Amino acid sequence: MKKLTISLLLLFSLLWAESLEKKAEQTILKKTNTQVKVLELKDMGIKKLSIGVLEISGKQVPILVSNDGETILGVPEIFLSNNEEVLNTAKKTIADIENYNSRGKQQRLLESFKDRKDNEVFLTSTGKKTNQTTYIVTDPNCPYCRDEMGRIDSVLQTSNVVLILVGIIGHEDSEIKSANILEAKDRILKEKLPKKEQEAKILSMIKEVYFGNQKPNLNLTQNSYIYRNLAKENSKLVIESGVDAVPYKFSISK
Repeated sequence: MKKLTISLLLLFSLLWAESLEKKAEQTILKKTNTQVKVLELKDMGIKKLSIGVLEISGKQVPILVSNDGETILGVPEIFLSNNEEVLNTAKKTIADIENYNSRGKQQRLLESFKDRKDNEVFLTSTGKKTNQTTYIVTDPNCPYCRDEMGRIDSVLQTSNVVLILVGIIGHEDSEIKSANILEAKDRILKEKLPKKEQEAKILSMIKEVYFGNQKPNLNLTQNSYIYRNLAKENSKLVIESGVDAVPYKFSISK
């Protein structure tokens, strides 16, 4: 009898959770006319409130849901509690969501640039041969991107590097500088130099754009328009992949 009672309680609990997820989805649909999926809801130790995972457009978002599914709140950036159970449940849920979104973002970015070698700059590791490649989405006018570029020699000691140059931080000439780099890269690759020297020259040119006083070339030729379009395409693909800040950096083994 005791085993039966426990089984029934577990069944009712599962049915309630599923029902609450559907109610939350219906509330969001009713109020925003947006079809979403509530993947899971967890009891977090606060009466009449559960923490949940909302999926929309391939991205996950943490939410708080009332026990009737009629009220849904976004999880605030500042989340404090003296209750360790509440805090740990919230922290784990948010961490899991961030990991999921980060993996999805990387996969979308890799897929977008899989057959677009003209859109990027590839630099071979200066250290031992490696199967690790570090991707860096970077804007020439971004101060944090300059900081990251200042560490590129260190990164190249242990990893190949792929630079995806964009113009997404609002400066008018960011896209032009990115286009100038892509055009200069192709010009250097046509020179009859050993690969190692070519890449050293390309990296030197990039550093000059990032750290020197070199002004972007505004005299657009027919070829320049091609590279301007490549830089514009980069910005579009990066944003569509879910990258909303630069520099964006991650490493893979292949």
